[in-house]
Amino acid sequence: MIEAQNNNSVQDQDGNSSKPLLVADLVTYEPRYSFNDEPDDMGRWARKAIYRKLHIAWISRLESNGVVKFHVNTHFPLTGNDCPNKHEMCDTYEDAKIAVETLWTQFLRVCH
Repeated sequence: MIEAQNNNSVQDQDGNSSKPLLVADLVTYEPRYSFNDEPDDMGRWARKAIYRKLHIAWISRLESNGVVKFHVNTHFPLTGNDCPNKHEMCDTYEDAKIAVETLWTQFLRVCH
């Protein structure tokens, strides 16, 4: 059995350490509506951010007047009395993924 430790390393059941655990390595992005970089025939495009089978965020592609932006909507609280949503606009899909992974890493640090 492998467990993540607070120091962001991975240890097996015997306590042997391996490489550091990076949150970005554990976050995957599943396509919704469209499976390429363009919206589907109804104009929809989204990616679900998944961390260990847990849906942590939603990224939507928005286009207006030829300008494309990516909207990040998190599904976890960021402060003690916060609702589990933060909204952030990003210029690129890569920036949106970085925003999700950064916010999720901050959330995990608070939980440990």
